[in-house]
Amino acid sequence: MKRVYLQILGLLALTAGMAMDSRLPTPAESIQAIGSTEGLSETLQRAFDPGRDFEQIPFPRAGDWLAEHTEPGQPFDAFVKSRPNRPDKQRDRIYLLSLGDFAQDRSPSLETLKE
Repeated sequence: MKRVYLQILGLLALTAGMAMDSRLPTPAESIQAIGSTEGLSETLQRAFDPGRDFEQIPFPRAGDWLAEHTEPGQPFDAFVKSRPNRPDKQRDRIYLLSLGDFAQDRSPSLETLKE
């Protein structure tokens, strides 16, 4: 599980770092950043598949925070050293709040999300 957690953090760090880069990653770069998913469950392998389930984060436009404020990226090692919050006995839930329309024909049921 620790390996999965570190892979997720690495993917998040890569995504954040791309906001500072001048180009979007290629599919090969995304796969390299994710690393091997061998040994993970089928569900987690699908979660790490850099397919087309999500749109890539666009570059900042005029008026966006990153377009107006120069900020250094955060290397993954620096993120890990910052000792971010991790799941524990007190932090063991993720709360979901639906914002806007929750179209029943395009969205999972709230009961499914609850599980």
